[in-house]
Amino acid sequence: MTCLQREDFDALASWLDPDVEVSTLATGREPVRGRDAVLETMRDAIARMYSIELTRYEQVDDDTVLGFGRARFPLEPHGFGEGTMTWLFELRGERLVRVRAFQEPDAAWEAIRARPPARD
Repeated sequence: MTCLQREDFDALASWLDPDVEVSTLATGREPVRGRDAVLETMRDAIARMYSIELTRYEQVDDDTVLGFGRARFPLEPHGFGEGTMTWLFELRGERLVRVRAFQEPDAAWEAIRARPPARD
């Protein structure tokens, strides 16, 4: 996701599945679906001063990666918050199909355990 940190939306688009689903602080934790909608949401988030810094990745399996780092985000009605975050990246082949953000790593691991078993 360094392409997002660099604000390289063309590179980000190349990684996103056409039907990608993203639920993060930038989306108000509501799912945003589809490549174009996700890109628009990320552009808007950066314009509103959202920022992320991923410091470590952990590959869980062939289709799952956890990213660990920090996020900075606007607070209503004004000000900013900052804290540690864990992102759950789910892939199909080389495309990102789902991203979810968690404030606690344990919650991300629980989400992984709660997934239905993979179909062969």
